[in-house]
Amino acid sequence: MSDEAPLIGPDILSGILVKATGQSVYDFATENLFSPLEIVVENSLTFHSKKEQMAFNQATNISGWVADPMGIHTAGWGLTPMDMAKIGQLYLNGGMWDGKRIVSQKWVEESTREHSRWKKPNLPYGYLWWVNENGFAAMGDGGNIIYVNTGKK
Repeated sequence: MSDEAPLIGPDILSGILVKATGQSVYDFATENLFSPLEIVVENSLTFHSKKEQMAFNQATNISGWVADPMGIHTAGWGLTPMDMAKIGQLYLNGGMWDGKRIVSQKWVEESTREHSRWKKPNLPYGYLWWVNENGFAAMGDGGNIIYVNTGKK
């Protein structure tokens, strides 16, 4: 991996998911992840200017999952802290939620092990998860973090 952090990964994966499933990432996530976890994303948001994006970042009364001007969702922001905690708990439970398999155990293990390394700070990276000996973390815009401590269940 280069000396730059992998910031564009979710956007690239969103485009791949759209091509592979024939659904928007929003629809796919709602059906396969959000509904089983009882996460309600009220709407899809598209910013038409930096001013709109900054207003969203500052607001406490606007929610939704963000899409680019082509309608492809960023898959990187728009969830509440409680929603993110549910995703962390899902991963801590090895892909199980309320007794049901939502994500395969194999994918949880594969995505949370080191596949590359951000060289300058020497940080190991999985598939959208930063990993270490105590667990793993997904870090998003604005300081949002899902941290899973696998040593303390």
